[in-house]
Amino acid sequence: MRFIDPDGMAPNDWRNSAGNLIYDPKANGGKGAYTEYATKNDKNIGAALQSTATGKEQFDKLVNSAKPTEIVLDNGEGPKGEAGKTDNGNPVVATDATGKVEDISFEKSTIKVFMKTVRNLADADKNGEVGKLNGTKVNGLSFVQILAAVIGHEIEHTTDANIVLYATDASEDEYEKDPTQISNQIIQESLNQNKKE
Repeated sequence: MRFIDPDGMAPNDWRNSAGNLIYDPKANGGKGAYTEYATKNDKNIGAALQSTATGKEQFDKLVNSAKPTEIVLDNGEGPKGEAGKTDNGNPVVATDATGKVEDISFEKSTIKVFMKTVRNLADADKNGEVGKLNGTKVNGLSFVQILAAVIGHEIEHTTDANIVLYATDASEDEYEKDPTQISNQIIQESLNQNKKE
């Protein structure tokens, strides 16, 4: 499978809305580093993701993606209580005569995180409620831990395989399966960390 990036941006792209690189995985002798364009929020997102093993894998997917990905923090609530949403534009999928995917082209992915929804989930415990992310209980997790689970989930929506599912009209259950498994794993790893502390 060959992937086409029509806007010409280089791989390894986590970019801001101005198109500036946030994290360069090749900097610091290949260890990676934030660029001068990284904000405090960008660094907090990176730290939140890297606090669990699965979150670290998702961070690596983000900074080593074959296309630019932007993360937008929206202070409001998501539609239908969603904590995050990913827009991969209008990907074009080219298939051969048998229907096998040969090419996919797209410009970029934009992940929007609804901060008020994340805050409501984090506050559920003290409000005597049960907070759930994609059906999984998040009571006992901090705001940052829930944020990591949301962003980890949304990063999975930017993977080539998930974009192909979405673009080829797979069911919602099909294209939500892997992202939900990722967020559930981050939630479980965070809960396990909290038990150790």
